[in-house]
Amino acid sequence: MTQLMKHPDVKRSFQSYVTDAAYKCDNPKCGRYSVVSWYTDYDPSDHYRSGEPEEYDRTVIWSPPPIKRPEYPDVPDHIAKAASEAWVCFAHSSYIAACAVARSVIEAAAKSFGITVRGIEAKIVALNEKNLIWGDLVASAHLVRQFGNDAAHGDIVEPVTVGEAEDVLDIMDALLHQLFSTPARALRLEASRQQRRDQTG
Repeated sequence: MTQLMKHPDVKRSFQSYVTDAAYKCDNPKCGRYSVVSWYTDYDPSDHYRSGEPEEYDRTVIWSPPPIKRPEYPDVPDHIAKAASEAWVCFAHSSYIAACAVARSVIEAAAKSFGITVRGIEAKIVALNEKNLIWGDLVASAHLVRQFGNDAAHGDIVEPVTVGEAEDVLDIMDALLHQLFSTPARALRLEASRQQRRDQTG
């Protein structure tokens, strides 16, 4: 992120300061703009200050908020878009929505392998029976299902925490990695190896 102005806009409010600054994302695939506001007990415009939010500042608010943006190049487009949407929900603190979308991603992934049995629980079982997922990932997928079901069926008396939502999405990513990324990477490596063997005779 690159700050657009050398000196941020600082306003004094009683015994504290409110500062605003605009940034542009350095990623050429993004290039979007963000605004940050932060609250301090000192004047960030002092000449010896960086003019940017510091780790010790008590409140820092980005708009839009920073978003973890995993890339899913080997995942079918409709599933990849939904997975990215789950992370957007997470970034905006919409943790219930993030869990609901993660559940949908897992069910859509199963369908992409021709698994059409009724219900997501049966689909996860079928993924395991086809040896597409195994071990701890099976139990983890069921946890995503349960959090997603809670969101879908209104069992939300106890709020989903930021840690729980992040774990749910990390499991979602792990499942997509297992189902799509690892096999695709293996195929690319095998093709590259075969090409090298063909060239050397």
